[in-house]
Amino acid sequence: MALIKSEQVVASLSQFISDNLTVSTTVIYPGQWKDTGAINDWIELWVTRFKRNTRRRANKDRVETTFQVICYAKRTTNIYRIMDIVKDVADQLEHAEVPIKDYDAVGTPTIGYLRIMEPRRRDNTRKAQASAGTHVRTLTLEFPASAQEL
Repeated sequence: MALIKSEQVVASLSQFISDNLTVSTTVIYPGQWKDTGAINDWIELWVTRFKRNTRRRANKDRVETTFQVICYAKRTTNIYRIMDIVKDVADQLEHAEVPIKDYDAVGTPTIGYLRIMEPRRRDNTRKAQASAGTHVRTLTLEFPASAQEL
């Protein structure tokens, strides 16, 4: 039995988001840099916790993780754009079961599943930005999840 690696969870989650979001926006993945100066809205994926549970030799590998999807939207003609993005992210990820793939193995086998729970939502928009004329709405969805090997 191979242990589930954080890289496999991040790559599988990134692919799932890319394949399933219905709203058209830029997605920035962990380790990726993008100049957002000319972009009106985007989301960023951050993995904030990756904890392997203690297991006995015969048990399957299980990992507890938390990830954030941070949604950004500059003030444009559609002031509700940020809510459209947040709704789509929540609809696609809440209670989803994401196959964890081993992208380094031949045939890209599924080695486990990431089960995503309900998100916590936070509005991180800063009033100082609005007064400076660079108003960017920022909402964070924080998803607890657990990964288990097959």
